[in-house]
Amino acid sequence: MEGIEGSPLDSGDIWPVVTMASVNQSSVWEVTSQTDDTPCDDTVMEWLHTLQRHQLEMAANLLFRHLALTILDPDRSRIVSIDFVDNPYHGSPDEDSGELCKTTPTDGTTTCHRYCTAYVVSNGKPVTLALTYVRSDEKEADAVERVLDRVGTYPFEIDLLLADRGFYNERVIRRARDQRRR
Repeated sequence: MEGIEGSPLDSGDIWPVVTMASVNQSSVWEVTSQTDDTPCDDTVMEWLHTLQRHQLEMAANLLFRHLALTILDPDRSRIVSIDFVDNPYHGSPDEDSGELCKTTPTDGTTTCHRYCTAYVVSNGKPVTLALTYVRSDEKEADAVERVLDRVGTYPFEIDLLLADRGFYNERVIRRARDQRRR
């Protein structure tokens, strides 16, 4: 993925920071403040904001699929869990108000970026199968359908789909049943 047009910044300098933040489940700021020879956090975030969210989500899902198919036996059926993940956000929307969702007060804020994820547990560790970004101006069932569509492309059968009460609505249940019949 290209960086900022006309900028001397190379995406090869950015991705190690993003990868380390992801693997360590920390922030870009934390990584850049604790490592040498990395760009500053503002530079990394400025570059990331130039990316199209849809392309980034698609790339992440391709990587999740590659990793999952490397780890998981495709001949075994699976128990798949779906969940919403809220990433607390201190700030205001960058482009439009629909990008931030409301949540219970966490870490001093009531706004977050929300993701819907699907995962399996293998050898006691979660393996993410798919994710999608959730906007506040869309129905959460739309996000669940996107994730279930991605999970439906995996070669294994789904024995059981686990979800908490937040997913208890007719549209989500119908979509999960349709997925089970495939």
